[in-house]
Amino acid sequence: MKSKPSILFLALLISLSGYSFAFAQEDLKIGENVQPSDTRDASSGLLTAAQEEGDKRTPVKALSGDSENTQEKQPIIINADTIEYSKEKNVVTLEGNVKLIKENSVLTCDKATVNTATNEAHAQGHVILEDGQGVIKANSCDYNFKTKTGQAFDATIAYHPYFGSGKIVRKVSENEIEIKNGYFTTCDKEQSPHYRIQSRLLRLFPNDKVTAKAMTMRVANTPIFYMPKFTQNLKDDRMHVEVSPGKNKDWGLFLLTAWRYDLLPDSGGRVHLDYREKKDFAWGIDNYYDTKKAGKGYVKTYYMNERTIGRKHLYSYPVNLKATSDTQRYRIQWRHKWDIDKNTYWLAEYHKLSDTKFIKDYFFREYEKDKQPLSYLVYNRILSNQSSTFSILTQKRTNRIFSETEKLPEIKLDNATTQILESPFYVSSNVSYVSFNEKIATTPENAGRWDEDDASQREDLYKRFSLPFKLAFLELNPFAGSRETYFRRISGRDVGVFREVWDSGISLTTRFYRIFDVDTDIVGMEISKLRHIVSPNINYSYIHPPTVSSTKLLQFDGIDAIGESNQIAFSLENKLQTKRRNKTVDFLRLIVDSNYFFNVEGRNRNWSDTINFDLEMLPYDWMRFESDATYNHEKDYFSYANFDATASGKGLSVGGGYRYERKSSSQMTGEIICNLIKGWSFKVYERLQFKGNSLLKEQTYSISKELHCWILDVNYNVVRERGETIWFALRLKAFPEMSIDYNQNYHDPKPMSQGYAEGKAAD
Repeated sequence: MKSKPSILFLALLISLSGYSFAFAQEDLKIGENVQPSDTRDASSGLLTAAQEEGDKRTPVKALSGDSENTQEKQPIIINADTIEYSKEKNVVTLEGNVKLIKENSVLTCDKATVNTATNEAHAQGHVILEDGQGVIKANSCDYNFKTKTGQAFDATIAYHPYFGSGKIVRKVSENEIEIKNGYFTTCDKEQSPHYRIQSRLLRLFPNDKVTAKAMTMRVANTPIFYMPKFTQNLKDDRMHVEVSPGKNKDWGLFLLTAWRYDLLPDSGGRVHLDYREKKDFAWGIDNYYDTKKAGKGYVKTYYMNERTIGRKHLYSYPVNLKATSDTQRYRIQWRHKWDIDKNTYWLAEYHKLSDTKFIKDYFFREYEKDKQPLSYLVYNRILSNQSSTFSILTQKRTNRIFSETEKLPEIKLDNATTQILESPFYVSSNVSYVSFNEKIATTPENAGRWDEDDASQREDLYKRFSLPFKLAFLELNPFAGSRETYFRRISGRDVGVFREVWDSGISLTTRFYRIFDVDTDIVGMEISKLRHIVSPNINYSYIHPPTVSSTKLLQFDGIDAIGESNQIAFSLENKLQTKRRNKTVDFLRLIVDSNYFFNVEGRNRNWSDTINFDLEMLPYDWMRFESDATYNHEKDYFSYANFDATASGKGLSVGGGYRYERKSSSQMTGEIICNLIKGWSFKVYERLQFKGNSLLKEQTYSISKELHCWILDVNYNVVRERGETIWFALRLKAFPEMSIDYNQNYHDPKPMSQGYAEGKAAD
């Protein structure tokens, strides 16, 4: 009886019997049309006010900074009910429905005069000035169309996301606006904004920042607080002040705050002042900086003298009258990256923690992503040939509470596959030196192992030669490589040893396709032609027994663990493509792979026990599905499986996933976000654990209500190990992001590998 993998690949050969045996390289091209552009004269019927002679209305050509290159200067285009032109004074007088246009500047008003020599205009009555970035409205204004500067009187402005008003509004330059004796706000109510920042001098730099001196924040007409200096970075979606109150089991009542500061033009951040009823006061500073010449980065600190009060609430009578003890807890983070040029950068990270549980207790979302942050310094450079990369990594343990393998340093030179002169041969190589230092955590549970640290040094050189070629419709790539490695120490002995490993193999790939003349929208699934692509891949690799067994070596990474191997990897990819809105879409992709092992050291092994599956589907533009799994065909069970599905539409999005690992985990997550009611948003997140004592692992319920220029959030979260948490947040619609976030979210599966319509790129 044939084994299951054998039947699988036999089915492949049968399925290819009706397919073209031509190797396909081109993309599917179905029904692509190019529409001719429609160009029209936008100035027809309008008078041109430029440097002109007599009745000529054609703009003159002028130099544009470069004496060897000329371009036609765009004139001021004028339209009005009445137009009078004085040639002696170079002045045009306009009245009634006046409209002046030059480049991206558009000025409309009731009356205006324009000096054609200087491009200066004076406008009166219902003045509206648009410059491509925003709008200024005023009773009157003076504006220079050439320098794009001017001033407006009794004016209002609208430059997203800010609105403002002032006695005098000056356009200092194309990218700077100054408001005197006025205010700005993100509330678009012109008469009585819900809140405003009031000052005698405000400056707005569109798409960059706003600044104010001696500012007062007012809600309605009531002053709330005063600040000598205020800066809001428009490139940051976070508010200047964030306040989030709440309650949970571990902290009791809490109040978390983040106060933004911008002391220097290229350095700013947030000050965190937090209070937790059961843990006391904590503070921290997040500072972001940009040196302009030597890179940018951030420094984050958080510190507290944690104490547990002997009562249920701060206002309750104490059960334990003994003095509470303080525990100093903190963390320090620093990250800096310097892009020296497009091929070279420095990157450094430093992490210092008071104990192993600090991140878990106070930054749980970060803990889920990285339980043990590493400190390191790395230099990376792509060499001038663009095929080689040189790097130096120094990784030093900065927290004795963790076990870690230090690299002091690791130096690597990676040479990508390149052609040898004009020959058909190619070569690639990697050379490295690394000094390992394995450190054991100095914690009570490791008290007897503190002196078990290991250290060694290793020099390694690997080179591979290959000869890729085509044989009919097949692509083959035979290769042979060798690895020479020197170890300064081996397991249990302070002696050096030299090891040599040889490897060889060959890869075979091809592609078959067949186009089906299918045009349908069955069950709403848009299919315009259908191309089925089958891509089999066979990789044979052999590693000769190393001259030194891995059992004699200290084990630090994969290079130390190299052993004899003789196997073939089979992979089969099936892909269905179609056209949607003139774009090629991979709406189904399935990869199946397994390995065949030859005899190794007397072990009689044939097919691998497992078969791997990877499936991606895009049945609709608004829905996608992804799954990957490992199936053990010998024992007839799945040892690992993931399923993810997302669907989004107008006002409603749904996402869900299932994670399964045999004997360890069976977990389902789901999220629903509903915006069907105008001004309201509802979110439900659930995480279920099917193995263990409790089915419900975590749940989150959120309600958001739009309050014209504000958003009110109410959040309720339950985690089985941490209890219940409820908190509130009031956010500006213009700056909706929060530095304080305890929400849990469903993570979408990664987009399809290619042809994914409007999908997100992998980060």
